[in-house]
Amino acid sequence: MVHFTGYQQTMRIDGPWGTATGHTASTSDAGAVTALWTGTAGTTLYFTMNCVSDDGYAGIGYLQSIEMFALPF
Repeated sequence: MVHFTGYQQTMRIDGPWGTATGHTASTSDAGAVTALWTGTAGTTLYFTMNCVSDDGYAGIGYLQSIEMFALPF
């Protein structure tokens, strides 16, 4: 999970799960992007993230935290 904020920003995270996005309309909004991934032995978790403003150009988002949780199966 990625927590962020920013004025009219879309946060995008790409990884082995595909693409997940979240949006904030104003800097007072708390944005979050969640992605679920089921890894197998020997696979590597990786991800990239970027912000895009509502006008389609590169954005300025404020990253607040990144959380990762391992769920027991």
